[in-house]
Amino acid sequence: MLTYGIAKENTTRDDGTLWIKVRIPSIHGAESQSDYNGQTIRNYVYDKDLPWFQSILMSDIPNSGDTVVLSSINESNNRFIVLGIMKRS
Repeated sequence: MLTYGIAKENTTRDDGTLWIKVRIPSIHGAESQSDYNGQTIRNYVYDKDLPWFQSILMSDIPNSGDTVVLSSINESNNRFIVLGIMKRS
C-alpha cells in the first residue's frame, strides 16, 4: 500500500541510513492544528511526537513540508518505508 505524508525533519544515522520524520495526515492529523478551525482534535499528533521512518537513499533529501511517498512493509500497515519525494517548487 502506498500513502503520502509530509516530511518534517530528516537525519542520517551513524550506519549511513536516512530517517525521515513524517506526518501522515490520515493517521497523525492535518499539517496544522489551525486547519481544524478551533475544534478539539482527539487524535492529533504534535510534530515533536511524530514517528521516524527509514528511507531508501535518494538523490535529494526532503525539506520540511515536502511531500513524501511511503510504502507499507508489513500486512498490518503499521510499518512504513519512505520511497520517494515530491519537492516543493
